[in-house]
Amino acid sequence: RFFQTLTAEQFGGWFEDLCAYLAQTYPNQRTVILLDNAAIHKKLSARVPTAAWRKAEIETWLRDNGRECNGTKAQLLLAVKSLNISPKNVTTQTAMSHGIDVLFTPPYHPEVQPIERLWAVIKSKLT
Repeated sequence: RFFQTLTAEQFGGWFEDLCAYLAQTYPNQRTVILLDNAAIHKKLSARVPTAAWRKAEIETWLRDNGRECNGTKAQLLLAVKSLNISPKNVTTQTAMSHGIDVLFTPPYHPEVQPIERLWAVIKSKLT
């Protein structure tokens, strides 16, 4: 059970609890959390149609968002774009709601991941 795959929803619940704890424990201090670019850290608040979506899916999305949905796929995508909806990073929003900042390390740079330094030490002790 310990080695289950962690989902974005599970991480989100844990992260909400962490942020609440940090905000309560350190109420008047600036708190910054450093995360890597794992997909579970990058969940978006809303899915917005792209050209990869099927026309029927775009039509459903537009109806769900109170818009007419007639026309070609290209016209539907223009209607989506006109709504000017930009998905937000759920992790960042959660942290901000508690007055906490989140920084993400650059992608594909394991040398700046603090955990990588720890693994290097552990590996050197084992070999």
